[in-house]
Amino acid sequence: MDLFKIDQEIKILLKNDDELQEFDSKIYSVSDDEITILGDSGDEIIPLKVGSEVEILFTQPDAFYTLQTTIFDKIAHPTSLFVIKDVREKIQRSQRRRFFRVATRLQVAFVFIGLDNGKQKKMVASTFTKNISGGGLYCYIQNPLMVGELLPLEVFLPDEKKPIVAKGRIVRKDELKKPDVSLKAYGFNFEKINELDRAKIIKYLNRLQSRINPR
Repeated sequence: MDLFKIDQEIKILLKNDDELQEFDSKIYSVSDDEITILGDSGDEIIPLKVGSEVEILFTQPDAFYTLQTTIFDKIAHPTSLFVIKDVREKIQRSQRRRFFRVATRLQVAFVFIGLDNGKQKKMVASTFTKNISGGGLYCYIQNPLMVGELLPLEVFLPDEKKPIVAKGRIVRKDELKKPDVSLKAYGFNFEKINELDRAKIIKYLNRLQSRINPR
């Protein structure tokens, strides 16, 4: 299948406890009408099981594609692998406007209310994205922030002289504990953004994906 290649990045939409969740994954193997996908996305295990109904999202230079299917089998491996069958007949070229997260490292600056000598004060800090889409971004931030906060953001794209200016609403907060460090990660939705600037982000991510997954 020309649309799938080994190590190709994909997105998995999975309904878990009545919540639609999105995970990053990769193609592990490809055969005539079957693909095997990785069951983890680096930092987290994807809660898949045989019989799980999922939607696979992926991009090619010409379009976005979707694949609504059911997990057929699980394979024991150093990491879990999941088999999807009858792929060819289920692939659809997506005509809907959807935002696809891409794992890439872009500088982000943000303004927040912090404490300076016990007094509240506007502060500016910067970090880097873990992933980003036309609809928002996910990044590590050490400053304590709250879900629901609306923060001014600046996103710096390569080859753009000026940053993308937006306001992002925090919709997700994760505490990631590693052996030597504890990290805070936040998911932002772009609540206020110029549509031309959004288009710049999407165009950059499409170019990036095209380089990652050449046809």
